[in-house]
Amino acid sequence: MSEQPVVGEVDKTAPEKSIASLFNGLPYRHFPPKHMIIYQGDKAERVYYIISGYARMYNITEKGNERTMVIFGPGEALPLIQSEIAQYFYDAMTEVEVTYGTYDEIVSRFMSDKDYMEAARNSSVHLMQRMIEQMEILSYDNSADKVRLALRFLAKYYGEERGDYRRIKFRITHQELANLVNLTRETVSQAINKFERKQFIKTGDNGHFLVLDVETENEDKKDSKDAAKLLKLGKTLRPYRPVSDKAI
Repeated sequence: MSEQPVVGEVDKTAPEKSIASLFNGLPYRHFPPKHMIIYQGDKAERVYYIISGYARMYNITEKGNERTMVIFGPGEALPLIQSEIAQYFYDAMTEVEVTYGTYDEIVSRFMSDKDYMEAARNSSVHLMQRMIEQMEILSYDNSADKVRLALRFLAKYYGEERGDYRRIKFRITHQELANLVNLTRETVSQAINKFERKQFIKTGDNGHFLVLDVETENEDKKDSKDAAKLLKLGKTLRPYRPVSDKAI
């Protein structure tokens, strides 16, 4: 882990009153993959803004298993819940570059202008949308449905187009996927093998998953007890497509 203070802008293309601009001129830090950013139970003194890479918020269940609750990407700040003591663990899933400030420092900037408050509100709304969709996935009884929808979820929010597929921008292992949907690694591996045979997913460069676009997928749901429910939620998990997006 490296740390060096710099004076400059986080993102010169960002709007003047954006989440990114709150962190302009603050120190930078690099976290390697798997490195802990915030420990549960530690005094929460800093707020981190992700410039590049992906991090996650998780807890440990009573059975000792990790449970991934939120994945953060570029343009987002953590911790999700600010309190004197950190309520969750936060670690780097990939190489992560952040800039950071003390909680008091960021709040002082935040309270200085209502435009900052609006930017933070919009960011929170998008984050809550992701969390709600992720929780809906956990409501399914069929484990294969959970894995299928989790892959679609990741492709929607953290993917980029590759023809008929969407490539998840970070590598995720079977165990990490299991932590996301509260299943065992063995169960997830069985589902992955099934989906690969049906070409619902492919494994691309460096182990990144490519997930078939929900709009082009023609899948068989006859064996699913939750078929109607799966179809309904599947429609809500259509990939986000900015107007400027084109197939890569």
